[in-house]
Amino acid sequence: MGWPSKLWLVSMTTKPKLVVVWLLVAVGFATPVRAAQVAPPIPSGAALGSPQHPKSWFDAYGATAAWERGFDGRGWSVVVMDEGIDASHPLFQGKIVEEVCTSNADNTAGPSARLKCPGGQLLVTGPGASAYTPNDSYNEHGTKMAGAVLRWAPGASVISIKSHVDHLAALAWVIANASRYRIAAVNMSFGRPWYPRDGFGLLTCDRIFGGVWASRFEALRSLGIAPVV
Repeated sequence: MGWPSKLWLVSMTTKPKLVVVWLLVAVGFATPVRAAQVAPPIPSGAALGSPQHPKSWFDAYGATAAWERGFDGRGWSVVVMDEGIDASHPLFQGKIVEEVCTSNADNTAGPSARLKCPGGQLLVTGPGASAYTPNDSYNEHGTKMAGAVLRWAPGASVISIKSHVDHLAALAWVIANASRYRIAAVNMSFGRPWYPRDGFGLLTCDRIFGGVWASRFEALRSLGIAPVV
């Protein structure tokens, strides 16, 4: 399909009792084309994974069939790497098993509070470590994504990582704690076009960053963890 040989933007896992994220539902129980044909339109203003999403939409993508077979994420954790989470939301009660914040030395003294971890540290874990910034629409995204994960895999637990700009440190934490939290997937809401082109076409992620991303993705996959970007 033209994907880089080492780094996949989307990869799936086959762990039992798990609906990894919304992508696995579509792949496992209906082809994307078929699902797009039968799924009803999303209600105006309803974010993906919100309570306003109709049950028939989940039916169309096979989620309900997965749940009925016991594949609801129970016993597994999904990492949401984003801009933090509103842990006080009722949806997350008893669901957040860890919060993590990663940053780097360039941001500890910078002007943007968004790029800092509590206490100006580079790595912080525990309650409040990944708290989002209230009244900032940009920082609501992590809460929305964590909510979407639980809408598709209601039995799963969530690990919220406020990764700011040091995503590699966040992935290193995931690798080190994979067994402790039974991590099944990592959702990363970021991306960019890959330029410039080399003599063989578009540069791949494996090479443009010196292999640092590819090595972490390989480590995740070797642990049975699906990285989803």
